[in-house]
Amino acid sequence: MSESCPVCCSPLGRYPRLLANRPWLVISVIFVLSTACMLFCLLTYGPPNFKLSHKDFLTVNTDYSARMIQNLAVVYSLSDAYIADQQAAARAGNSSSGTGGSGPAPSVMDFVPMRSICELEERLAESPAYKDKCFMFASYTRCKPALSLPNLAANLANLTSCRQLRPRQVAKFVELLTDCASYLDGNSTGRWQPTPARCQPWQLEAAYRLNLPINAASSHKIVQSVFQFPNNRYEVFAELERLQKQPQHHSIRVAGIYISPTAELQLYGEIVLSSLSWLSLAILGIALITWVYTESALLVAATLSVILCSLALAYAVCTVVSGSNSFSMLNSMAVVLAVGIGSDDVFVIASAWRHAKKDHRDCRLEKLLSDTLQHAGLSVTVTSLTTIAAFATNIISPIVAINSFAIYASLTVGFNLFFMLTVVPAVIVVAEQTCRAPAAVCDRLRRPLAGGGFLAAITAGCVRLLSLVAIRLRYLVHLGVVGVIIFCFLSVAYYPGLRFPRSNRRSLFTPDNPVEGYHARYAK
Repeated sequence: MSESCPVCCSPLGRYPRLLANRPWLVISVIFVLSTACMLFCLLTYGPPNFKLSHKDFLTVNTDYSARMIQNLAVVYSLSDAYIADQQAAARAGNSSSGTGGSGPAPSVMDFVPMRSICELEERLAESPAYKDKCFMFASYTRCKPALSLPNLAANLANLTSCRQLRPRQVAKFVELLTDCASYLDGNSTGRWQPTPARCQPWQLEAAYRLNLPINAASSHKIVQSVFQFPNNRYEVFAELERLQKQPQHHSIRVAGIYISPTAELQLYGEIVLSSLSWLSLAILGIALITWVYTESALLVAATLSVILCSLALAYAVCTVVSGSNSFSMLNSMAVVLAVGIGSDDVFVIASAWRHAKKDHRDCRLEKLLSDTLQHAGLSVTVTSLTTIAAFATNIISPIVAINSFAIYASLTVGFNLFFMLTVVPAVIVVAEQTCRAPAAVCDRLRRPLAGGGFLAAITAGCVRLLSLVAIRLRYLVHLGVVGVIIFCFLSVAYYPGLRFPRSNRRSLFTPDNPVEGYHARYAK
């Protein structure tokens, strides 16, 4: 090593020497430790669980959370008088249709409405959209029935189908539900009582908590029921919409059917995951750009591995610390964050490495790595720490989703910084020593563009444009920025002003989503 390339006096002298002399040791140790942590987490707690993601939205005033709370919690106390009133109203108005009329509202607890709901279920279950896409369970060879009142009554009576129900069995189901109302309502009598054996079947609990509160709060002259669909595909909702337009048994139209929270949550998870699948196209594009810029396919593979390991280790830490594998849907947005920050850091490190090689052609790898880490390492560290600090400020948020995302994103950026300062420099050394072929292939890809002056023309044009804006038009730029700030202030403070929404309705999905449109029409 020449005297013009000292590395012993550098504060990073030992670390660059370790990376230059033993890059495989650094990569292997970090890979083994990271893999052990991820395997321990997966074997102990399992993969991420999205089933409890609805808790993220309970603190937000949305129609979705309101409907879920109404369906799953005991909002309205069920009493014997209420059941009696519902039965009396049903006997007085069995023949009224769902489109209106002057008669009392029909009761979902009577035989005729239950039969109508059962017929609608069976017609829906026979549709190809339902058969082809319903969720299958290990103990079922066919689609699991929906958890509606007719099916719950039939299941309690040991019947295979709700069509086998008779008025006597429906009356017995209603009588049992009436007798057990005080126990199902959490002992609403004010004193604790042991629940009798006849009131312990899960069918009664499901009927009470999922169906009755909705009808108690309804002023519609139509029958309303909760369908716990084992299928949440778009085609099923479209088929249900079509079937509801047809007249039902005894001229009673079944409408106002609420989609179960379970199906809606599963649909939400599928939409988020399918949206993230488009990210693969962006990742491929970023990988191609990284390959062309760094001239190293090995460095591209290392970049993608670093991003994946950062996300996985952040999940492992969150899971081990919290003791639960519950994973917020909002945390999936950290994938976009990790891809952007990771690729940007690799560009910075690769650029610093290229300049170090250009300035010190005769120096050894230790000196090149030392200069690279002193310039790029400082930049990557500062930007990563400021990003972590920005996310960490949201940890105190009372909203569960934001709190969880802040922790997960901070850990992801932190692990990304660690890998960028350890694995990526070691991979650069390995690529410099052994991987020359990808550079030649990359040169062939770049030569047609560079030979025609295309890249040079773009670079020169960008330089001229930036020089014009930053030097000659600097006063105009300053005035424009001040004008935008004043405009934003006036828009918020005066007109149109910062206002809270006047409507109580909030959407979980976009308005063109069939589920959201279904709720907007029937969930009144």
